[in-house]
Parts: sequence; C-alpha cells; structure tokens
Amino acid sequence: MKSMNVEIRHADEDDLLRILEIYAPYITDSKISMEYTVPDLDEFITRYRNITQFFPWIVCLVNQQIIGYAYASHAFSRIGYQWDASLTVYISDEYQQKGIGNSLYQALFEILEMQGIINLYGIISNVNLGSIRFHEKLGFHTEAIFQNAGYKFSEWVDVTWMLKRIRPLSKNPIPPKPFLQLKQEEMKLIFNKAAESIISRNM
Repeated sequence: MKSMNVEIRHADEDDLLRILEIYAPYITDSKISMEYTVPDLDEFITRYRNITQFFPWIVCLVNQQIIGYAYASHAFSRIGYQWDASLTVYISDEYQQKGIGNSLYQALFEILEMQGIINLYGIISNVNLGSIRFHEKLGFHTEAIFQNAGYKFSEWVDVTWMLKRIRPLSKNPIPPKPFLQLKQEEMKLIFNKAAESIISRNM
C-alpha cells in the first residue's frame, strides 16, 4: 500500500450502494451475518439514516474506492441502555489482514468515548473465529455465549457477546450525545490518524 492513498471519513448516502456490495457476500456466502437476503438499497438507506441520527458510520477508501466500513448502533432499545453500543465492521476480501478493521475500530473507540458511550459490544456468530480473535486483540472479552441462538444454511449457530469498556462506570453518568454534536475538527484528526496507521502498517 506504499503508493496508495488512504482516506477515512464519515459515510454518506452516496456510499451505500458500494457498502452493500461489500456486505452482500457476508450474507449470501457465509454465516457471519445472520441475515438471509441482501437488503435492497431503500431499506439500507433507512438503516443508515436511523443509525447516523446518533452514531458514527465510517468508511475506508483506498485510491478513492471504498474497501471497508464500520459503524456503531444501539445494543439495546430501552433508555437505560443508552450507554451501550454494538459495533460492526466489514472489509472487502482483497483488503483483509491489512489492519484496516483495527484502524476503523480504533477510530470508533475514540469517537464513542467522546460521545459518552461506556460499554461496547461485539455480537459474533461462532463460525467467525477470526472476528472473535480480532476483538480479543482489541481488548474485548467474552461476556456470554448463546448456544444455538441462530439458524442459517440448515445449521444452528452459537453466538458470542463480547464486551469492551471504554469509560469508567459512574453512579450518575451523563447521557451520551449524538455523533454530529462532536467537533468536526476533532473528527478529522481521528480519521487522519486512523488512515496514517493503515499506511504505516502496510509500508
């Protein structure tokens, strides 16, 4: 990647068709995603709009082509769980094992900490051992394993919930604030640092 341009930024709606192209094989060819069918673009736009009302959704571009993305979303729906977030990351096949997922997650960690999120969850089907190891290296630990929680391609799948705490617990936690209320200058610094870390890993 020495001669490649790497950029990390917040996703916009024009990116979603390409993002769907990256996501689709994880649905159609594996049990990594427990969805059965690839969502259409309109449905995916609705998901994006719902998520980005509060959380960041970021993309990584190499030579101006999106090759991976990551976002946070609510782990639970009730107000008492507002300090919790579930993380998602997907990278296109040709850019696996290049530290891109790591850098995207590190950027999310910084942003979510600034928002006031405390608990981060990875929810992983146990067929995805690579993702479990990836989360362990980033400081997540297994909180629970739900046996036979999912069913896909004629097989039952265990699901692991992993946890990383990025802020200390408090008796009176301040409610988290939406991503878009953060200073854009600070976001650019986080994104630039993440892009530089990808370049340095691949020189």
